[in-house]
Amino acid sequence: MDLNLFKVFDAVYRANSLTEAAKDLHITQPAVSNALARLRMHFDDPLFVRRGRSIAPTPLADSIAADISNSLISLQESLHRGQQFDPTTSKRRFIISMGDPIEFVALPSLISQLQEYAPGIRLQSQRLVRDQLSRQLISGEISMAIDIPQAVDPSIHQQFLFKDDLWVMMRQGHPLGEQTLSLKNYLQAQHISVSGRSRGSVIEDAALNRKGLNRNIILRGQSYYSASH
Repeated sequence: MDLNLFKVFDAVYRANSLTEAAKDLHITQPAVSNALARLRMHFDDPLFVRRGRSIAPTPLADSIAADISNSLISLQESLHRGQQFDPTTSKRRFIISMGDPIEFVALPSLISQLQEYAPGIRLQSQRLVRDQLSRQLISGEISMAIDIPQAVDPSIHQQFLFKDDLWVMMRQGHPLGEQTLSLKNYLQAQHISVSGRSRGSVIEDAALNRKGLNRNIILRGQSYYSASH
């Protein structure tokens, strides 16, 4: 099968629009429609259906989208290995795996610099999956990851970026805000824990557990933004 068909699928899936996909690929909309027709025949599935002014993927399209995207990225990485990289002219797409707080800190300034020095580079940020990190980096599914220090495959290069302090946030007028916060009061207070994972200790609790301490967690959420509210 023509690999260009999968490039069209990936573009349509990301854009939810045949017109935008055609612009992204620098081809005509009829060419996009023709490629989708061939894919629909192969999979015996419509792949995308009209929904208002945009299109939406079918369950089958959703199930194959990640595999197609990752395969295209791996192929692209293989083609670029050994070639000189010029950021000023490159059209490559890089996938960075990071947590929600790091995304908030890193992406605005990173995008600003890319617009100035590497305007053709495209970025994709995706959720960090620690138990899959080594495999994803080695396979090329992700280009890099930003996370707390951890053990990874020896072939993976690590570089220190920055360090930051952990802060305790509480509502205005909270009784604990009227005094110096002791460890005892901290542990006895009701806590909201934030983690993108469904299980396992977060960094604060891992540090406390090493000292034989536990805090009183009444809610585990996924976002610091929602937790702060």
